[in-house]
Amino acid sequence: MNNQFATLSVHGAVLSNKVVPISRPQAGFQPCQPAAVTEQDTSMLLTESQSVLVEFSYQLFSESSTVTYPTLIKETLVKLSQLFDADGFSLVVPSLTDDCSYLFSCQSRQMLLAQAQADEYTRVFLPFSAVSDASNLATERTGPTICQLVSLWQTVQANKPSAVAIMGGTVALKEQVFGVLTCMRSQPHEWSSTEISAFQMVAYQLAAILAKYNSLKRQLHQQQPFQTVVKQLALAIHRSSDLDEVLQLATGGAATALGAQRALLLRLKYWDPLWRNRTHEELPRARITVTYETHDTSQANLSTPDSPTNPAFWLSECALCRLGFRQPEQLLPINDLAELQTLIHNDSVASVFQVDCSACLLVAPLESQGTVLGFLVFQRDRERDWQPEELEFIELVKAQVSTAIIQTETLRQVQALVEKRTAELRESISVQAKLYELTRQQVDQLRRLNELKDEFLSTVSHELRTPLTSMRMAIRILRQVELDPARRDRYLDILEQQCIQEANLVNDLLALQELESNKVQMQHEALDVGQLIHEMTESFRKQWAYRGLDLNVSLSPQVLNLWSDRDSLSRIFLELLTNAGKYSEPNSQVSLDLSRETNGERSEVVISLANTGAGIAPTELPYVFDKFRRGQGATENAIQGTGLGLALVKSLLEHLGGAIEVSSEPLDTNSIWKTVFKVRLPQNFTTQQALAH
Repeated sequence: MNNQFATLSVHGAVLSNKVVPISRPQAGFQPCQPAAVTEQDTSMLLTESQSVLVEFSYQLFSESSTVTYPTLIKETLVKLSQLFDADGFSLVVPSLTDDCSYLFSCQSRQMLLAQAQADEYTRVFLPFSAVSDASNLATERTGPTICQLVSLWQTVQANKPSAVAIMGGTVALKEQVFGVLTCMRSQPHEWSSTEISAFQMVAYQLAAILAKYNSLKRQLHQQQPFQTVVKQLALAIHRSSDLDEVLQLATGGAATALGAQRALLLRLKYWDPLWRNRTHEELPRARITVTYETHDTSQANLSTPDSPTNPAFWLSECALCRLGFRQPEQLLPINDLAELQTLIHNDSVASVFQVDCSACLLVAPLESQGTVLGFLVFQRDRERDWQPEELEFIELVKAQVSTAIIQTETLRQVQALVEKRTAELRESISVQAKLYELTRQQVDQLRRLNELKDEFLSTVSHELRTPLTSMRMAIRILRQVELDPARRDRYLDILEQQCIQEANLVNDLLALQELESNKVQMQHEALDVGQLIHEMTESFRKQWAYRGLDLNVSLSPQVLNLWSDRDSLSRIFLELLTNAGKYSEPNSQVSLDLSRETNGERSEVVISLANTGAGIAPTELPYVFDKFRRGQGATENAIQGTGLGLALVKSLLEHLGGAIEVSSEPLDTNSIWKTVFKVRLPQNFTTQQALAH
């Protein structure tokens, strides 16, 4: 074993393989004589010591152990102290992160030692060996060294028994010192060969354990930045849909963890996006651009494509990129420029790599299912071999970056497809909605037309059957022989009236058809509207007398002359007054106002006819002038009519160049409405204008 080892006595004796007594012991000192040592004692102490160290090693490297490192060392030192029947064990080990050392003792808590103090403590044992000449050690090293050691021990062991006998040695393996182990007794004691052998075994095995522990700690310390970057990348990919953030973290974070002075992220853009065939030797036509670049591990910045410092270039123009493209599954670690020239056979490399300023570089192709997406490049300005853990770290980073690129591009494609399909669906829904609305309107129109047809047939049937019934009854009575002349004349009058009613219905239908086909001939002449109204109102006053209706006519003091067709105008007044009489409440008033309005060069005669009674619902107002359209409840209330009167009025007015409008509003009670028809006729309407209409 290579452990540096010595046994020391405060009173001047140094023991190794043989005992050298002190020449002049202090007064009253009676050294203990070692008992006879057997092989069984030696084997038992070695076995039990080894068992303690095995348990220490198991708990130290166990992932499930909850005991802390300082507590575990203290417990082990307590067990060793009991096995060696000593008053205490101590261990000094250097810190892996700080410029200091820690002293562990079974009698006290962990103690921090300054580096100078720890070096002095370690230096006590470095010159000694278990096979050294004891006499030389006694004469050259015993005095001052022991005093320093005892002084330090007493400092650590405050209020404890004084150290009288100390055995110590360096914990070393392959000439590498991991610490100092000491054993103390508070009574004079001569260390036996069994104790020395067991102590040597403990120091050697403890050195092996600490060597492995320190190696693992260093590896964990070195891999901590790698794990941090990998974790941050995973979180960024999970939380963010922004690819730039992921690429920036991958470039800058990985460069910092590797200690690289420069890092690049290159992206490939294929001119043929469907290129997948990797069996041919020729390269695809692809453009490479610098997406991110770092300098001196500063924050990554987005590079401008085709910038003077980082120009875009073709894949075929760079030997290093071609090499990475053909081996996308493998990393390209280059430890020096000579190795680079060997790989590329002195071919040209893109200027973005700046190989003259780099001592070593690492190229990591980004690929997914055989398709190269780009490259991650890291460069150092000092020659140093890329370590296995660094290459393993970059493998993880490039896998995460490749996944992020594919994930983002796939997400963008899906979003674009969803937006396109959504727009198409929205347009389709809009078209369907319009078609549905059009269909609904057509269905409603057909339903209304069907209702109008039924109502028309019912009305016409009633209007035709009623006169025919009267006519048949009159004819039957006229055939009686004994009929007196007075009754004969009365039934002849009935027969004549009903024939006239039938003829009027037929004439209305024919007149409406002629108006719609523009076959009617208008005979325009100068008319006095007031005189025409006066002639017509007298007959209506007589007809309405039995219902108590009062017709109030208000004429303008000016003479209102028109150039119009007398028959058409008379028919308009006739239909409007007839309609007003049908729907007026008994004992109410019908008002007819005649006036003139001038708008610039246009002069109009305005005729307003108002009555109170059954009104027109707002939903029915747009259809009042439709053919065969009758007011609500007309049929139920047995109001005569075919629904052609107002249609004739509107058609006649259009041919005369006039217009008509209607309004109907409820009065104080909802059952009584005021309905107003307002007719406008041009006062100077010419024959040419009439023909144009």
